Order: sequence, then structure tokens, then C-alpha cells
Amino acid sequence: MASPLLPDTQSYLCATYVGKGHEETVPGGVQCYIVGRSPHDGPCRGVVLLPDIRGFQGGRIRAVADFLARYTADIVLVPKLLAPPLDRGTQGDGVPEDFDDVDQQDRLHAWLRLLPWKECVDHKIHSLLVHLKALGASKIALVGCGVGGLLATLAAATNPTVSCLCLISPSLHLLELLLGGPSPEALAARVSSPVLLLSARDDSRTYWPGGTVTDTFRQRNLESRSEPFAEMRRGFVLHGELHNATVHRDVRQALELAVVFLKEHFRKPPKLRLTYFSIPGRAEMTRLTLIVGGVAFEDRRVTRGQWEEMKSRGDVTVQQLPMLEVDGHKLCQSKAIVRYAGRLTGLYPSDPFLGAEVDMVLDMLFDRLQLFTPTVSIENPLAAATSRQTVLKSDGFCRLTGFFEDRLCHSASGFLVGGRLTVADIALYADHSALCGGWLDGIDEKLLEPYPNLQRHRNFIASLPAIKVHYVKVQGDSLRAKFKPDPIVIGYWSIQGLGAGLRMMAMYAGAPIRVENFKLTEKPEEEGGGFSGKEWFTEKAAMKLRNPLSNLPFLIDGELVICQSNACYAYLGRKFGLWGDTPLEQILCEELLGELSDLKSLNSAFVYGQHDDVLGAAAQLLAKLTHKNGILPKIDATLRESTEKGGAGAFLLGTHASAPDFALWTILHQLQVMARVFDLPSPSSTFPHLDVFMRLFAAQPENSKYLDSPLHTQLPFNNKTACFGSAPDGATFHPGMPAPFDQLSGLY
Repeated sequence: MASPLLPDTQSYLCATYVGKGHEETVPGGVQCYIVGRSPHDGPCRGVVLLPDIRGFQGGRIRAVADFLARYTADIVLVPKLLAPPLDRGTQGDGVPEDFDDVDQQDRLHAWLRLLPWKECVDHKIHSLLVHLKALGASKIALVGCGVGGLLATLAAATNPTVSCLCLISPSLHLLELLLGGPSPEALAARVSSPVLLLSARDDSRTYWPGGTVTDTFRQRNLESRSEPFAEMRRGFVLHGELHNATVHRDVRQALELAVVFLKEHFRKPPKLRLTYFSIPGRAEMTRLTLIVGGVAFEDRRVTRGQWEEMKSRGDVTVQQLPMLEVDGHKLCQSKAIVRYAGRLTGLYPSDPFLGAEVDMVLDMLFDRLQLFTPTVSIENPLAAATSRQTVLKSDGFCRLTGFFEDRLCHSASGFLVGGRLTVADIALYADHSALCGGWLDGIDEKLLEPYPNLQRHRNFIASLPAIKVHYVKVQGDSLRAKFKPDPIVIGYWSIQGLGAGLRMMAMYAGAPIRVENFKLTEKPEEEGGGFSGKEWFTEKAAMKLRNPLSNLPFLIDGELVICQSNACYAYLGRKFGLWGDTPLEQILCEELLGELSDLKSLNSAFVYGQHDDVLGAAAQLLAKLTHKNGILPKIDATLRESTEKGGAGAFLLGTHASAPDFALWTILHQLQVMARVFDLPSPSSTFPHLDVFMRLFAAQPENSKYLDSPLHTQLPFNNKTACFGSAPDGATFHPGMPAPFDQLSGLY
């Protein structure tokens, strides 16, 4: 039960201590002792200190208030609650200072039964909480002593704005004892805030560690705990004789434990709950701001029926959604909410001018969205779509959208404001992704075609790791399909071949891809038979207008068209962080891809060559690859070196995946299947590191999507003219055979 020794605790325990605060009647008519004041800027923290039966002037209550204001809070309120008093009380509150609550227990209980409990909680304490909120308190704690602890618990049970409770000599049992109310455990079960219990030797063991009340508090919040003082009697903190060294020690320790507990929970990030409908709408930018900023929040999505119920109960501010609850405090208005989220996450600039620029973007986005508002009430779908098309061509829409396009065109960083990501970028991305999602008739994914910089920006933000991971988790949500990056197009023949590693790599990275597979078609006998690649060559003529070097395989990413296998590997490697972490690793990636290109060339010469003895040619290929001067021993040696440097054998670079891993695995897998088909030794059987690599790399969870897809399970290794693997699983294609694998183009 150790606690830090605060430097001047002793001064607050002096017998001649005089309070530093003042008495004041706050709105709601509650008389209080008040110490501290609201800060001019920064967060405000408030404490309501609820006294025991001797009231707001009894014992050391004001010294404790001053102590808490010194170390934990900006404002501390000690209310006058226990009226009418017993025998004029202490300054008109509670019982007299010299009242003997043991000898006169029956009289005390009779007086307590007559107290207006409901008014104390529902009016007086509620008024104090409202007053603290009005002063700007975003964090509020309740500290209750004796019967004040019962009142604190009752208030916290109905008020989610309470950050935490500290109960000194808890008295939750009084409600059941005096008024036949709920048991202490039932009361504790209503409180979700963390609770610190400071109990004395004559307090019920239910309040001690392992007691039923303590355990109930902990079931509701694991940060709740009990710290008993086995040598003290109830009331020792406020009324114990300080000339006794043991009492003095424990009073000091109890106060310091309370300070540590309150400070700990005042420092915690706020508990957030964002309420909106399931659509992206005006809450998506806030959701994403909090996700990118790594701030936990409850994402409550309500139906229309639930929304009507919330309004009827008065659960919302000014009948509007979205609504953000911050430790129980309610915020409405989407721009105010996202600005708060931006400040909380560091995604809203602290510089006043940059902040104003962010506000400018948010206001302009709102103005642009308002252009579509009149179209929502048009019942005829065709008329509504026509009206929205008119909006898209309007001066207002084109002017605002053109402003964003021009701003990004002249941005060296790719961001809208300053040189880093802000809520302005997230809001623009959310707006464009929602509009391109097709949820409004008349607006589709072609919206941004005239705006290349806005297209790049949308894809850039969609590719941020936190956002990309978030939308991977919401598969099947048609409203958010366009919140993902535009798919990368991977073009190749309708086979695995040189395209397999590229497809595998993109799917490993979790990127959406559109596979364009070009098939060889059988030529009729009158045209000489054989196969035609007309489908690709027709496309190639058009692609040469975009890239004169067009060939298979190719990648299309936005406006970029990339051709040649190794250039495609390098592009995806850099894009997905699969290109090494150091210059030496990046050089190794290039070297390995060069070696693997040589290997693939040898394999192509075999599979597309004319052989009198195919089995003999296959055996000759494997012998050449596995020879001591061949390619596979060099790759095995590279894997051995990476293992010696700390790798487990799953990656060529040692501890992390890179582009050559995908090129190696796909070609070696083809060679292993070829060896099986021709009943030859596996090419990896004499190379232990290659054998381990093939098993461990395939077992990486990120590879399961590709390995389970028809791109791996149904596509043949090679084209229909090959001597091996021209049909799935290493089989041979024969003219006239059905070719369902030619129909596997599409999104993956």
C-alpha cells in the first residue's frame, strides 16, 4: 500500500489549518465551499467532495478539499447537503462536531431516515456536476466520506460523466439498512467508473479486498480496488487524532493514495462513444480520424427506430446525429466533432493559420455536399439521378471541386494543408469515397475521372495502413466498397506463369486487385488450327498509347502502366514495403530477381520447346538447375546466410518478406509439381534451406488468400501450347478440352 510522499502534505494536517477557499451558492441554490478556479486554457478537472455526517465544515473536510485542489483538480466543491441538520449541526449542516454517533446511533439513524435523499442526488449533486461542466470541466471525480460515499455512488450510478470515485469509509449499506433500498452489491453493480475504497478496521469486510462489494465494483471496472487501513477506525481521515503518530501516518497515506488514484484517471484518455447510423454519412470522417490517431472509441450505429427512441428519451443533444460522448459529455455538429477528434489525435494543426485552412476545407466540403440536399427529397429515382447530374455540372460543384484539385496539384507533400496528414485530408477522402460508392443514383465511381490529383489523393489516403486495415475488416459492406484503394490491375495470360508472383504479392499486402487474364483461343482448322493470342494483341495495341513498352505481365495503378516482370516486382515491392529496409537489402532484391529471371527463362525454354523426349528434357532442366554451379544452390546459400543472421528460413531477407520471395515460391512450386508429374526428384529435396522456405513461406497467414483463390488452385502453370502444365495441376491441355480457367478475370 505504498504511496508517494507529497512534499507539503503535512501543512494540510496542521491543527491550525485555515481553508484557502470561500463559500458560495452555485446555480441550483447549493451552498458550497469552493477552492480553485477554471484554467484559462487547457483541460479543466473538477472534484465534488461529499462530506460525512458532520457536513461541509466538519473535521478536516476543507483541508482535504484544499489538498485535492493542490494536487489533483482545478476546482473542488464541498456542498452543504445534510439539511435540515440534527441539533443545528455543524454550521447548519449534518450533525454537531461533538456528536457521539456510537452512543446515539438510534437517534442518528432516525435523522438519516428523514433526509431528502432523492433531492440530494437528483438536485443538489446534479447541480454541482452541471456547474462544473459549465466551468469547462471535462473530467469530474466524486470523493465521498462516510454517508457522502453513499451519495457519491448513487450519483455515479446515474451520471456517466463521472470519471472515477474515491470512497473513504464507505457506507453503501446504509440505504438498505435505513430505507430498505438495494443492497451494497446491487448499488455497486450500477457503477461503471473505477472506484477506490479506503476502508477502516470497523468497516464491513465487504469493502475490503476480496469482499463482495469490492468484487462487484471490479466486475464492472477492473481498475477498481480497495486499500484497507487495519489499525484505523471509521472517520479517521477527517476526524482521527493527529497527535497519534499512527493515525497521522495513515491519514497522510490515505490522502496520498486518493491523489494518485485521481491523477491517474484524470490523465487517462477520455472515454468516447460516437453515435450515428450505419451509413458513412457525416460520421465517417470522425471514425477515421480516431482510427488513424489510435484512439479507442465505441462506434455505436443505430437504426432509425433506435434513433426515434433516443429522441423520445431525450438522450441526444438538440435532436441531431452524429453525436460524440466524451466521458459522458455530449457533442453534436459533425465539424465540431471532427475538429475535437483532430485535436485529440494530433491531426488538427496547432498553428492558428493552418487550423483556419483546415476549417476552410471542412466548410467548403459542407457547402459542396449541401448542393445535393434538394435532390434527396425527389421521389422519382430517374428524376433524382438527373438532378444530381445537373449538380455535378454546376458552377458551384465544379468551382469547389476544382479548388481541391488545384490545391493538391500545387502541394509538394500530397496533403491539403501543410506538410502532413490532417482531418482535412480525411474529410476529403471520406466525401469522395462515399460519393463514388454509388449510394446516390446519378453519381458513380467516374466522379473523379476529370480530377487526377483528387484520384491520387483518394487512393493515397485509402492506402494509409490504419485505414486500409480498417476497411479490410468491413468486407461485404457495399456502402464502403469505394473506401478501399482503387484496385491495381494485373494483366497476364490466363495462366500462373510470370503473373503468379505478382498476384500473390499484392494479395499478401491486402491490396485489392483486378486481374485481367488474356486467353489463347483455338483457331479453326480452315485457319490452320493452333492457337491465337488475338485477345492480348488487340489490347496491346491500345496500351502502347499509354506505354510504348507494353507487354505481359503489366500493372496499371492509377495513371501508371508498368511492364516487364522485374519492373512490376520492384514497383509493388516499393509500394507495399516489400523491397528491403536498407540499401544493401534493396540491392539484394534486384540481384535475386535477376537470378530468378534466368531460372524462369530456362523453364520457359523447356515448357515451350519442341522435345522428342519430354521426360528427358524435364530431367535435364532439373539437373541443370540443381548442379553445383546452377541457380538453386546459389538461392539455397542465400537462404542459409539469412538464417545465420537471425531469420527463421521463411524469407530471403531473413526476418521480413520481400518481392523475390514471391517470385521464388511461385516458380519453385511449378518445378516441384513438374517433378511430381514426371516422377523425378523434387528440385528442393537436396537443398534443406529451400525446402524449409517453401513450407514456411506458404504458411504465412497473409498468403492464405492467394493460395486459397482460383488464381492458384485453378489456373494452369503455362499456356495451352506448353509441353507441361498447360492444364490445372500440371496436366496437359488438348484441343477441344473445356477451359473454365479462362474465365477467372475479375476483382480479388
